[in-house]
Amino acid sequence: MGVVFDAIGGSVHRGGLAALGNHGELVFYGGTSGDLVGLPPQMVFPFVIGCKAVRGFGLIGYYSNGQGILERTIKGLFDSRLSGVIAHVATTIYPVDLVSEAHRSLENRASKVKLILDMGP
Repeated sequence: MGVVFDAIGGSVHRGGLAALGNHGELVFYGGTSGDLVGLPPQMVFPFVIGCKAVRGFGLIGYYSNGQGILERTIKGLFDSRLSGVIAHVATTIYPVDLVSEAHRSLENRASKVKLILDMGP
């Protein structure tokens, strides 16, 4: 479901949340049941009275919509790297005996590249 409008709260609210699909919205504008979505009223009322909203977004939900977005994104990244569109970032390699110098480079933000500590054979 895309949008659920809830003026009741309680079990209606929980059912509405369960019915929402990815990118769905639950508009809560009242709690006639007396159960304000399991939250203390002092947390809910400022949102309802002020017409404010909290919206969630997660990449997992975005990429798991069954439309192959994740697969196309990863393929595009790999293809871009293989074709040279995305270049390899230069790397500085420090031998293990220069670990303090490598650390100073990180601390001072002197290096704009990746640092590798070579532990030797």
